[in-house]
Amino acid sequence: MQQKPGSEAHPLEIFETHGGILSTGQALKLGVPPRTLYDLRDQAKLERMERGLYRLADAKPLGNPDLVITALKVRAAALTIPNNGVRGAVAML
Repeated sequence: MQQKPGSEAHPLEIFETHGGILSTGQALKLGVPPRTLYDLRDQAKLERMERGLYRLADAKPLGNPDLVITALKVRAAALTIPNNGVRGAVAML
């Protein structure tokens, strides 16, 4: 996930190559400073999903944004997902 030293990828390209969503920490590791995130947010090129989590503003809408946010903020979690009357299935994220 590290950006190569000397590489000057545009921050939006970095988001595109990483699925369109990055945390502030991931962006920092990839060479995108917080000020750039705020500027792109203010220019409506990024949207803030939650504290410390940004996505491309022109990306397709998420089917279940709460689940995506949880999966990205909690790296290893077990969720019980209801499934048509069955008590639930456990999904490891």
